[in-house]
Amino acid sequence: MTNIVTQLFRVPRSKRSMVLLALGLTAIIALAAFRRAGLLGGKRGGGGDAAAAGANTMPPMPVDVDTARRGSVVDAVRATGRIEAIQAVDLRPDEQGRVVELLFEEGQAVAAGTPLLRIDDAMLRANRERAIAERDLARQQLERVQRLRAQNAASPADLERAEAGARSAAAALAMLELEIERSTVRAPFAGRVGQRFVSVGDYATTATRLLTLQTTDPQR
Repeated sequence: MTNIVTQLFRVPRSKRSMVLLALGLTAIIALAAFRRAGLLGGKRGGGGDAAAAGANTMPPMPVDVDTARRGSVVDAVRATGRIEAIQAVDLRPDEQGRVVELLFEEGQAVAAGTPLLRIDDAMLRANRERAIAERDLARQQLERVQRLRAQNAASPADLERAEAGARSAAAALAMLELEIERSTVRAPFAGRVGQRFVSVGDYATTATRLLTLQTTDPQR
């Protein structure tokens, strides 16, 4: 370097100015090339900071994406409550007597008119047989009086008494048949059998609770 400077001062002034100008241009070009190549300290320091900043950057959070569409929103409220039947009854017999048959299970769903329990109707059936015989006898008596009346051998009063007797016998038979029918306890409406209060062999009066029956639809 010292030899270059010494030789430079030995050159004439005009040539020396040209040489200095050339050296300056060369230095400027070299400096620009170094900056572009990133060889200067400032560039290297900046690159290191960027790398450090990149190392400390958190990775992006995952995002779930769905397509927007029209739908229904269900607004539900959870709560505790009590459901009870609209209609609930305690069934009692229409005829008194001994319970001879249970035709249901507790919790069983039944339709309207379903037989649930039978009261002993043996005496009623025996009375019905007698009533049938009395009805038939009354009919025969009426037919005989009608024939006699047609021959003027019976009075109008005789005919009226025979007709009344026939009607009375028929009514007595109908009453017994109704009592026999009512000795079977039936469901008055569709529902579910609840608690049972009697067993086979118990004697039930018209005030005895036999069982409970509740509606299942609707409820409140």
